[in-house]
Amino acid sequence: MTFKNKPTRHINWLYMGFILIMLLTGSFVLINNNKIEYIEEFKAQSRNDILFLSDLIQLELLQYKYKEVSNILEKWKNQNNNIYKITAKSSNGFLLANLNHNFSPKHPFSYTHKINYGYNGNIELSVTFSLDHIYAESYEEGLYLFILAFIMTLVSGQFLWLVEQKRYNTTLINLSYRDQLTEIFNRRYFDETLIQEWHRASRANQPLSLIMIDIDRFKSYNDTYGHQTGDGCLWEVATALHKTLKRPGEFVARYGGEEFAVVLPNINKSNVKHIAELLRKSIEKLAIPCLQQNSANGYVSISVGTATYDKENQYSVDQLIQEADLALYKAKKTGGNCVTNA
Repeated sequence: MTFKNKPTRHINWLYMGFILIMLLTGSFVLINNNKIEYIEEFKAQSRNDILFLSDLIQLELLQYKYKEVSNILEKWKNQNNNIYKITAKSSNGFLLANLNHNFSPKHPFSYTHKINYGYNGNIELSVTFSLDHIYAESYEEGLYLFILAFIMTLVSGQFLWLVEQKRYNTTLINLSYRDQLTEIFNRRYFDETLIQEWHRASRANQPLSLIMIDIDRFKSYNDTYGHQTGDGCLWEVATALHKTLKRPGEFVARYGGEEFAVVLPNINKSNVKHIAELLRKSIEKLAIPCLQQNSANGYVSISVGTATYDKENQYSVDQLIQEADLALYKAKKTGGNCVTNA
């Protein structure tokens, strides 16, 4: 099992910085696009307003009501805070209006329209608008998005750290339950889980079977071939036993040395014999060679003992282990490479 380093805040800050840059870039593009769209809409609306205003002025000019034209422009200016300047002058230089707001826009936009009124020529109406309010709204929107992006970055960064911390803790737990050599479950996991399965079987009134396994003459094998070869043999045997188990909840653990234990929830006496025989044959199929004095047939083999908690045998956890161990002892006494049931 690969061991992951403990998650640190340094990596978390790098991640948060990347997320913040991505969010701010997206926010800038969004704000800029919205600003351009708002400006175009404002310009189009302003032109329409001026055209409507021009129609009103033209009606007054046709009646020579120049004073009324000035009043209309003054009223329109006062009602529109986004207007900076209005000028209206005739083609002969007569100034009808020259109105200014008391501010200077940083982002001006001007529009000029000529008003015809008969033989007297025309009036040039020029209006300068301020786009500052759109830029101010964009700035506020950008500020809100920045705050939102910053909050989202902190939240996502903290979430990532918590996820990594949980994975790290899970890895630590898994490591504490794994045998380093064979990579299957260890004695600690077996002891804790067997008790849980026993209580579950007791509550549900279901059988619980236990198989104890021992590699035949392993000490002699280890002495003959060396500890490194012996470790390889243990790994192959553990892997084969693990692959033979198919049902959810079933597991094999290294009980100690060359001994293994298999826990089989909801498996009765007749079925445990079949599974035990499958486990024995799985090691036989490995055909791990060894000297004749280390094995009856020239290959590594196992002895298997089984015991079952059921209605007839209301064993405690310790009694279940003792019965399976006793059955294993009988299997070894008969020469090994066989299955004995309690």
